[in-house]
Amino acid sequence: GMWAIIVNCLFPVPLVILLLLSIPLPKFMKDKTRNILLYIIDSFLFIKIYGNFTIYSLATTLSFILFIINLSETASGNYKEKNAESMATATILRCNRWRAERNFWISVLSLTLWLILYKVRALTNELAAIKSNRPHQD
Repeated sequence: GMWAIIVNCLFPVPLVILLLLSIPLPKFMKDKTRNILLYIIDSFLFIKIYGNFTIYSLATTLSFILFIINLSETASGNYKEKNAESMATATILRCNRWRAERNFWISVLSLTLWLILYKVRALTNELAAIKSNRPHQD
């Protein structure tokens, strides 16, 4: 359903990019690889799609909305389960609550990854700017 589509897009993208930015590389490859990766990130995630709204902004906003929705579902699921009229109903409601809790943690991780990606990108750009202004040392 819709949840699977959103999770399959919102979760792996920042995870893969953060892993690529974090890979330890040999010194002779590090700067060139970092610059290529930053160019790809900036040309895809940070292009303006509407006004100042970027793909990054869209993904972060969707992750935040999912977080709020799942927070609400998790809280209401616990209340409904405790007020169930029969054991069968309680079991069904418990399964729904577990699914809501799973979705909550996935949405928290997705939102966190997008926020960390933004900060890591900013720090990496700052590092690249500092290195480009400094004389090359061998």
